Amino acid sequence: MLTVAKLNYYLIVVVLFFSVVFPNVLKPVVVTFMFLSFLLSLPYIKVRSELKVFYLMFLFSVLVTIFFICVGLHNGAPENSVLLVTFIYIISPLLWLVILTFFVQHFTYDKIVSLLVLFSILGCISVAVYFYLFLNYGPSSVSFFESGTNVNMNSDGYSGAIMHVFGSLIFLGGGFFFYPNVIKSLNVKFFILLIIFLTMVFAGRTALTLAIVLSSFMFFTVLSVKFVLNRYSPIKFFFIITLAIFVFFSLIIVIREFSGVDFLYIASVFFDKSMSGGGGARVEQASALFEGIENSFVLGKGHGVGVDYIRSDDFPWRYELVWIATVLRVGFIGAFIYSIPYMFYLFIFFKRMKGSQLTSLDKFFFGSWVAVFLASNTNPYIEAFSFQWMFIMPLVFLFNDTTSNSYEKA
Repeated sequence: MLTVAKLNYYLIVVVLFFSVVFPNVLKPVVVTFMFLSFLLSLPYIKVRSELKVFYLMFLFSVLVTIFFICVGLHNGAPENSVLLVTFIYIISPLLWLVILTFFVQHFTYDKIVSLLVLFSILGCISVAVYFYLFLNYGPSSVSFFESGTNVNMNSDGYSGAIMHVFGSLIFLGGGFFFYPNVIKSLNVKFFILLIIFLTMVFAGRTALTLAIVLSSFMFFTVLSVKFVLNRYSPIKFFFIITLAIFVFFSLIIVIREFSGVDFLYIASVFFDKSMSGGGGARVEQASALFEGIENSFVLGKGHGVGVDYIRSDDFPWRYELVWIATVLRVGFIGAFIYSIPYMFYLFIFFKRMKGSQLTSLDKFFFGSWVAVFLASNTNPYIEAFSFQWMFIMPLVFLFNDTTSNSYEKA
């Protein structure tokens, strides 16, 4: 018998499927499903303890948004910016907040992990399909992905493309490389890490590479060293690290021989781009935005108001450097209020870590959150409703007080 709760279960799976695997595809359909799931979730969610505080923080951010929409209109913001800002900063986060509350309260540990694994596999497969279609049938064959038509494989060994799913893989890759033990099966764990790594190599996206590198670094320094040293002698530990390095470079050689993709060349491009502040366009944006912040005396020019540098002809008030642009729009005080939920998240996370109260998924989501937080500094993921689940899911899961229910401890 299909109950309301079960119907909502399937709706959420569909919404997450399109948001994770095919972001920005069939947007009217996804938004419609989100509204329906929102309505079906309301009777079945319980807001208590830290989660109640999180909802209250969201209310404060809504008040800030409304105030600075008015400021923006006063400063000449276009009227169409009001609708977009209202949806992105108020309606869409509210939908995700309620939907994801239902998600973490009614989906079991195994179901959540299974979905994360499944979406990771499908996301990586979608990248392979995109490359295959584009290289064999041309740009028109990949129009469904709504990602533009850009694949670059040059003679220097560089491979790259522009796809929205890379944003989702930043979140998933950051979580799995930071805490792979969230997956119980060793074979599945190895497979997921391998295909995400291969996708990173072919993607050629700096943010995705940074997420994987950073998460791997945190894993080895924070978790694996302690884990291994408690079980192996220093000699065995050295042997394991040496073997891992050998396998890594062997994999690089195999990839180059069979595909022509040179990971070392990609690494050099990644390093140069990182050192240049994300590329020339972002450097120019930063300069213009800082000048605008200075002219507004750090008080905020309002939502919908941009600076002399235009990044998008359709939405001239939007920029890739979201956090700097946020200070321009709502000032230092408004940006601080926007950031309070994330500061609260860090406080609760480290408090529970000190008390050994974290679950495996808490640790996975922490790695994911760090990855998308850093990536969003130069990519406007948080201003796209298809990606806002990445910034809300870790907080809702932790604030739902999973230490008192059936979720497994890490």
